[in-house]
Amino acid sequence: MKKIILLFAVVTATMCSVSAQNDYIVKTNVKPTVTESELSQEEKFIKDNFQFLNIGEWQSGMRFMIIRSTKDYGRFDLKPCDFETIDINNYFNQIITLDTIISYSKEEPFKGAVRTRIIFKTSDNHCLEYNTKVSLEGLCKSKLAKISGIAYLGDVDKARKLLIGKTVYSKERLAFIDTNDIITSIPIKRLSPYKIKNIGVGTDSEPVKIILENPEGNDFFYTVFLSGTNTSKISMARPFSYYFYFSNPKDQYPNMSQVNWNLVTKGKVKIGWDKKLCKLSWGEPEKINTTKGSFGTHEQWVYPDESYLYFENGKLTAIQN
Repeated sequence: MKKIILLFAVVTATMCSVSAQNDYIVKTNVKPTVTESELSQEEKFIKDNFQFLNIGEWQSGMRFMIIRSTKDYGRFDLKPCDFETIDINNYFNQIITLDTIISYSKEEPFKGAVRTRIIFKTSDNHCLEYNTKVSLEGLCKSKLAKISGIAYLGDVDKARKLLIGKTVYSKERLAFIDTNDIITSIPIKRLSPYKIKNIGVGTDSEPVKIILENPEGNDFFYTVFLSGTNTSKISMARPFSYYFYFSNPKDQYPNMSQVNWNLVTKGKVKIGWDKKLCKLSWGEPEKINTTKGSFGTHEQWVYPDESYLYFENGKLTAIQN
């Protein structure tokens, strides 16, 4: 009997000890990864067809075009290799091909410091390079690494095959035209169908330039990124899904009145609307502030220019703009 009691005491003490130790084991509260079913039709299209490659994953033969950066205040990261005497200005709007990525230790001024050189070949067989103090391993892990002044042509080529001739619905009320190298904005009909007429090179961060037919006047364009290759995640670059729907968004609300649909196309909202309909009209908020209490869930959606939408339990209760 004493042995049984002693054994019970040992087991109890051990359980208490484990319980006490587990109090110190804490984990962060991480939101679950977005599932396939939660992706929009446009986001799924990108995920299925365009693979993001950070600089450390680039392979020999990848094609780029040298352009003047519009997102980084004209910054240009490529320089002629040491043995070259060429003028880089002669190669703007020219295609270059990735040749070699070299990671090495630099002896001076700090021994053991690792550098990476990414070497490109021009069409006339000259060499340009991007030289960084980050190791190849560091580049592989980074989603922020970017070479300013070059646009990734892999996305442009695939977009041409998959998107030219397709009809999309614009989420915006303004679009862009370019004449004599001057870019200006023009009004268009929001949530109306437009056919993709052509695709070319955009900017270094938004390498895909999509030209759309406008039956009412001038054709227009948007520049977007697709895979995100060579697009810094901290830039203001816009993805394809920011500008376009593949299908008529009105089909999501087959019972919507024409009055409400007219409000949506004009970018207006109405008290009592649900969050999905408000998002269709105003787009994605920059930030959502949520408060939960005995009254339910209160949300404040923050938009540019000090505009706000307020929801109580999923319904719009106030508008501030």
